[in-house]
Amino acid sequence: MVNRVFARLIAGLALVGSVALVRADLAFDRYVADIVILQDRMIQKEIGVTDAQRSKMNSFAEADRKKREALMKQFQKEAEAAQKAGKQYRPQESKVIALNVALKDNVIKVLTPTQTKRLRELTLQNAGITCLMDPKVAKEVGVAPATVTKLRNLYQDGLKKAAAIQEAAAKQVSPEFKDKKPKSQEEAQKLQQQFMEKVGKIAGPKVQEVTKKTQAAMVALLSKANKDKLIALQGPALK
Repeated sequence: MVNRVFARLIAGLALVGSVALVRADLAFDRYVADIVILQDRMIQKEIGVTDAQRSKMNSFAEADRKKREALMKQFQKEAEAAQKAGKQYRPQESKVIALNVALKDNVIKVLTPTQTKRLRELTLQNAGITCLMDPKVAKEVGVAPATVTKLRNLYQDGLKKAAAIQEAAAKQVSPEFKDKKPKSQEEAQKLQQQFMEKVGKIAGPKVQEVTKKTQAAMVALLSKANKDKLIALQGPALK
């Protein structure tokens, strides 16, 4: 469980602003652009990533992977030491953030200003209304801080409702799997997949309905000017 938690923490790549920005007019594009979606070949094609650029990005990603593996091992040792000492342990998230910033900065430097702008547009398209929970994006769109707080509250409320629906579905399905004892890791994985599929079948439509209502409520908080600005920042739809 500890390894899994650390893996999720280290793997997470949030919208982290780049340091040492070269041009002030690129600050917003660099801040918003999500390098994670560059793993999608359709995104690469859309922004015109060349073979040479892809090669450089891959080298950065490989170097970053090794650093993250080393950091995870460090966190693991520290957690074990803390456990032996009877102390609580919290990994230094600042070290993870530093890796995120460094990787993003390296990747963005490979892109042209035009490519970075398009990546920013696609990032906002991918995030949808939730991008406005970010203060910098909200400010660019002209959304007031008080409205950002309301957007976050609506979003969190939607998450809680969705979690409750999934939990209820899991309890409904659990009796069917309670007495099943897998004889191998492969069989255990198969049972887990079947369990999740059944839970998803029950919870899926309800969660989608909650998501739809939550997004509608969030959009209702925006002025026409806000909506127009967001659409402009999102740019043309992905081809």
